[in-house]
Amino acid sequence: MPKMRFIKITTDVLLALLLLATLAYPWTGRHIHTWVVYAWAFVVLLHAVWNRGWYASLWRGSYSPRCILTVVLALLLWTAAVGALASGVVLAHFRHAVGSALWWRQLHIGSAYWLLVLCGLHAGLHLEAWAAPLRQKAFFNKIKKILALAAWAAAAGGLWACWRLHIGQVLWFSASFSADGGTWYYLALQTAGVFWLCAFAAHILTRRVLCK
Repeated sequence: MPKMRFIKITTDVLLALLLLATLAYPWTGRHIHTWVVYAWAFVVLLHAVWNRGWYASLWRGSYSPRCILTVVLALLLWTAAVGALASGVVLAHFRHAVGSALWWRQLHIGSAYWLLVLCGLHAGLHLEAWAAPLRQKAFFNKIKKILALAAWAAAAGGLWACWRLHIGQVLWFSASFSADGGTWYYLALQTAGVFWLCAFAAHILTRRVLCK
């Protein structure tokens, strides 16, 4: 695998892990949460710089359904990121100046989980490209059925996680926090389940519809 491609894939994986870590605020506390957010924002900027060619390509060529969907997701991603960061700054530094912090907290949590969903969908659109080097390996044909079963099982786990996290209320900005308690890795498993469910759904959509 070319070095630059490896770096880009590593960056994408790091983005997903850092996003999951930001959602574990009740277990990490404000100080660690703040530094995780800073790290996530820095990696987002790296991701944007390394993929600047994609932004430039938007001004030329035709727009396929997949391209349009990717652009829409990118716009929504930046919107959710701005919402999460702006509301986070208000809660951290101007809480007493805005009166009741409930609305800002709902906005912050909702934006963060929209980021989780949208990042999952975005990742799913590129899952085929990431898996391409693996498909070239001789052992892939022997394990592809196992991988497919694991993917469907993980997607089912993601549906369960949506129910446990009350994801509908959170995405509708009507919940101040969605976790049901438990340990930090329990929340990580649930949020990872939601992320994979969205990625898997986008991957299936890409293969069955957008690439026809």
